[in-house]
Amino acid sequence: MIFDAAGVLYISSDDNITQFILSDYTNPNPVNFVNNWWTGTAAHANLNPGVPHKFFEYQGVWYMTDGNYIHKIYAPTGTAHAQRVFTIDGYTITDAVVHNNLVYLTVSLRGGKGAISKVIVWNGVTTTTWADEITINVPRIDAIKSLKGRLFFFSNGSMYELYPIGAQYEFIYYIGAVTHDWKNVVIQEDFILASAINGVFCYDTRFKTVSFPIKIDTSTYPIKCLRTDYNDVIDLFTGSAKLYRADANNATGVTFYSNPYDIGPVLIKKVSVIFKEALSANADYTFSFKDEKDSTFGQQTVTFSTDSGIIKKTWQVNKQVDVFQFLVTFNHAACKHIRSAKIEFESSEKNVTK
Repeated sequence: MIFDAAGVLYISSDDNITQFILSDYTNPNPVNFVNNWWTGTAAHANLNPGVPHKFFEYQGVWYMTDGNYIHKIYAPTGTAHAQRVFTIDGYTITDAVVHNNLVYLTVSLRGGKGAISKVIVWNGVTTTTWADEITINVPRIDAIKSLKGRLFFFSNGSMYELYPIGAQYEFIYYIGAVTHDWKNVVIQEDFILASAINGVFCYDTRFKTVSFPIKIDTSTYPIKCLRTDYNDVIDLFTGSAKLYRADANNATGVTFYSNPYDIGPVLIKKVSVIFKEALSANADYTFSFKDEKDSTFGQQTVTFSTDSGIIKKTWQVNKQVDVFQFLVTFNHAACKHIRSAKIEFESSEKNVTK
């Protein structure tokens, strides 16, 4: 991992940290290159190999995870580096995130064995104690993210939401047989993106909906790292040392899954969707409606040739269901995001005892 602190780049390897000091960012050649800075200049023991080395910033200080330790790498004032400012015996720290002015550390039994993992809440001061501890009944927590006051974590190919108050967590979605870590789970605006089998998984935290906006063949070389920017461009680094670049707004083959709405028994009367902008040339969507048996009972298409210029589309459904879900397939790269969906329903007489 790489981070920039006051014009100095720190780059971690499997067991050391290298330092680059740049006098001018327009000059690509480093003025001062310190290989193995952690064991040389800083005079600390080698990092633990084979464990996550995650840099994170907390209250102006940069830290790094290292097995069951946290090291201080850089501070603007005072001691610039220090080894083992925090220790938790018997566990490996897999990720760290700052949330509500505290550090949340995900830890798993060393080696990832066992059925229990923990989320440790650290105040950045104590060395062997912590403010709170949440037990999670999974063998390993692979990544944790904080987004607008909410916490999410990944384990064994599944995504969960964590509720620290009350120490509860909720299953969201099984993404597939893929290994996540802090490098291939990223945040972009209201979305959480993560590597998936043959592409990228996306969770919309506003509406609690799932989609797969980008599809590439990762069967041989899985996605190792994701990077995003504010223009909706996503960079995917795979195990083949290749870089793929995709625009999340212009991807084909996307399937968007709404929540399965457990609202029955009801009569679904209408479904309306509002597009992010007026349909452009070649836009082509397929909408499917599903019931509690996961059976498709209706399918509609929206294309530029038949619906040019619209931003809203409404369908009459008139179907009694216990559970309702709709799917949207983006059939062309010209398809844009859907801003919102509206479901109109009324109580049904179905299964009502009088």
